[in-house]
Amino acid sequence: MTPPTTQWLSAAELSRMLVVGPERLLAYASRGDLPCKWNQQGKPLFDADYAATLFRGRGVALEATSPHFLGVLGSTRLGRAMPEAPASLAESATPRELRALRRRAA
Repeated sequence: MTPPTTQWLSAAELSRMLVVGPERLLAYASRGDLPCKWNQQGKPLFDADYAATLFRGRGVALEATSPHFLGVLGSTRLGRAMPEAPASLAESATPRELRALRRRAA
């Protein structure tokens, strides 16, 4: 079984395909959040498949599945959003009730 081949693209090429600019691509790569390598001319090349998991494609509508939609990065960094507390718990919830609500959300 052969390993999958990675398509390495320049920032300009990715910016035409995805809703992201070259500066943001470099920022993600410098933090280690996006695989990057340098070509012989000293220009960065980015893993196109991985970048597509982080950024929306041009012309693709953003679909929020709930009012708590965080996007791919928000979900990765913050975890899933906890659902709204029922109105009866909103003002006078005990710590035990809040823990139970968090467990049900997980």
